[in-house]
Amino acid sequence: MELNIMAETYLQLIKNACLQLRTCRNDITRRDLIILLARKYLQISESQLRLRLYDDEPAAADISRLFAADIEKLAQDWPLAYVSGFVDFFNSTYKIVPGVLIPRPDSEVLVEEVLESINSFPKSQAQTGTATFAQQETVAETAPEKLKILEIGIGSGALLAAIAGESARELELTGTDINPAAIALSRENLACRQVKAHLEEADIFPSLTENERKYDIIYSNPPYISASEMQTLPASVAAYEPQNALQAAENGLYFYRKILQAAPAYLVNGGYILFEHGYRQKKPLQELLKKYSYDVVKWRQDYGGRDRVLVLRYFASEL
Repeated sequence: MELNIMAETYLQLIKNACLQLRTCRNDITRRDLIILLARKYLQISESQLRLRLYDDEPAAADISRLFAADIEKLAQDWPLAYVSGFVDFFNSTYKIVPGVLIPRPDSEVLVEEVLESINSFPKSQAQTGTATFAQQETVAETAPEKLKILEIGIGSGALLAAIAGESARELELTGTDINPAAIALSRENLACRQVKAHLEEADIFPSLTENERKYDIIYSNPPYISASEMQTLPASVAAYEPQNALQAAENGLYFYRKILQAAPAYLVNGGYILFEHGYRQKKPLQELLKKYSYDVVKWRQDYGGRDRVLVLRYFASEL
């Protein structure tokens, strides 16, 4: 059914869209629609459009038509980010396209913990400018000038870009994803911010040569939703976002197990692993961790007070 929201003013566009979506999309707010209209079609800020809403300014016919098509998509449960083409994450705006997982605010907690882990590594004397020539010869063994960071399941690239933008340390960045559309979008989002990273289409881990230095930090927001939980997700998620970025076997634990099994081959001694996880997965993960030799640094809650991030550290056993 085509929705009839053709109107003469921008205010009427917003009012009529709210009425059309009121009964079918209670997750879409009036502010969401103002931002959609302002940023996608008028290329102005939310506050600028608010100042113009009550001026009886006529809406251009092409904008009215395209906005109507977007409201139709929202009424059919399309995710707002796919309709707008952008998503806000960690104080920045990123391009998003259908077929790539939409980053959530919960993942900002994972970014914060990665940044904290980065800061836990001591800066080398070479970095602080206090090293003698002789000390510089051995400094790489104790505190590398560039920390190697790996994101497994890079998605849109928003997390990696946020970490690069917020960290004062020099970082050597790598990201993997099994989805070629995610790799392509990540390249675009990273390039817009002049962030250099090696991106590789891979199931989990990237290729690593025998003599290549291992990673200091590995982090991931892997698929962790069980088959039964998928049935409870909103249609805007379950019907539109890529299922291979959401659902995991073994009651949602498959990728955690695979990463924990293989990570020692990719981590430096003393390196970190960080996971985002479902808010009901702390106990299952605690059971899973009993099979592996990792030190639990912390469990971190999101800003809704729910268990969300696990921080681990790996120390190689001495034989």
